[in-house]
Amino acid sequence: MTNAGEQLVYTEHERSNRDWMSMLKGVALGALATVASGIAVGLLLDREGHIVERAPAVALPYGDDGVLRVATWNMHREAAKHLNEINVVMIKNKLDAFMLQEVTGQDAEVIGEAFKHKWSVTYEMADARQKPTDFGLGNMIITVKKPVSADSKHIAGNSLPDAFVKTIGGAQEDILSGNTSLTNAREGLQEGRVILSKTVQALGNMNIQFITTHLGSSSPSPEVHDQQMADLLKFVSDTKKKGQPTILCGDLNQGVATTVTAFAEVGMITREAAQPTTIDGGTTDYCIYRAGGKLGLMRTKVLKGFQTDHKVLYGEVRPVQAYKLAGNQLHNAG
Repeated sequence: MTNAGEQLVYTEHERSNRDWMSMLKGVALGALATVASGIAVGLLLDREGHIVERAPAVALPYGDDGVLRVATWNMHREAAKHLNEINVVMIKNKLDAFMLQEVTGQDAEVIGEAFKHKWSVTYEMADARQKPTDFGLGNMIITVKKPVSADSKHIAGNSLPDAFVKTIGGAQEDILSGNTSLTNAREGLQEGRVILSKTVQALGNMNIQFITTHLGSSSPSPEVHDQQMADLLKFVSDTKKKGQPTILCGDLNQGVATTVTAFAEVGMITREAAQPTTIDGGTTDYCIYRAGGKLGLMRTKVLKGFQTDHKVLYGEVRPVQAYKLAGNQLHNAG
């Protein structure tokens, strides 16, 4: 008890205890809020989106120099913030296709409006439970040319009861460890995801299928991630067309060895970058392709100067004959 005008002073030990208790209270309140919001948005009825296509009346392709160029970037819910960088990467590297993940519905509108006179922008929301205040999260494919066709498949996350249990358990772990980011609580809800496919003509009149997706984390629900991976492999197999190349780029949230083996079993080649693709030093972003007898070896690299929590992974490939003449050189990558 202090008298009026007296200053209350704590010892270092007392201050440390009070700070620790304040932090625990903050973590606990944050965890409870996360659980409550997760349950609330989990009750949303319209969880899936539909393919939305915006394209200019007249396509404005780059001159065809016989090189197919692609890139992938996980936008970390910040696509509109990086609108100018998306534009720069697309133009500077003469991309035929730019595949983006974790794009909010709100940001998709911004991008579609900004590029409506330049390129074909195809977007589909995965699950409204992801970033519900910004109309969900989804994937996007920006191409120079309009699509010949587009397709998608929604893949399930975990059930509401399972999400509830894992979120509560994760919140407890966060409280005990003092994890103010609430990482474990937030990862308890494994949302549904979407596989987006877009076939366009490139390298002259060659039909090429582009696919992008963002799979859920393998922690704390490895069974959900594994099922999503199995669904992705099935989609790749089911949509395969004889002689048509396929290029899949995205954030698969798994290691290199597992990815290489899984896609080799469905006849696809995995190209990971020599450098990490995430800012914490990991590699979860890949470009994986099926040559269809028409493409040579794809080369990949991480582009410098562009990042969210992920970096931009760039890849290029030539038709088999042109590739042999060019001597397997990677160029035009900024």
